[in-house]
Amino acid sequence: MDNNINEELKTAEKTSDTLRAVYIISRYVNIRKP
Repeated sequence: MDNNINEELKTAEKTSDTLRAVYIISRYVNIRKP
């Protein structure tokens, strides 16, 4: 689990601000799905 989290953080650091925003929003929407 820790490795996956670290990989996600590395990926987020590499992405542009726009892609990062889309990534965060998409995860937020997925969490809110019933």
